[in-house]
Amino acid sequence: MPRYAICRNALAATVLLSAAACTQPAPRSEESTQALARAVAETTARAFIAKPGVKVCRLILVAIAEREWIRGEVVEVLPKSVRIRIDEGSRYAQSINGTPLVRGSVLEDRPEDWTPCR
Repeated sequence: MPRYAICRNALAATVLLSAAACTQPAPRSEESTQALARAVAETTARAFIAKPGVKVCRLILVAIAEREWIRGEVVEVLPKSVRIRIDEGSRYAQSINGTPLVRGSVLEDRPEDWTPCR
């Protein structure tokens, strides 16, 4: 292929890519914006705690107005959830998904509900 043909093809590809980058995105509905935000939040949460051994925390509501931090460690990452071993449980009789929040118990929960601990 002659040199000018390669340059011409490269120039055409550059023009097409620039035109595509300059077009305005289609307006989104409120529902699609929320769905996109939810997907980004879920992906971010999973990326932060998707390794066994990561220390994680979750703020839970106790009674009406009191909140309490639960601490644990990720022991297994599943396709849509994580398994967490509780290191520091609740002072009260609390449970998540039927698993009591006591030291040593392992529960399965959504990664979006947990944050990395310091």
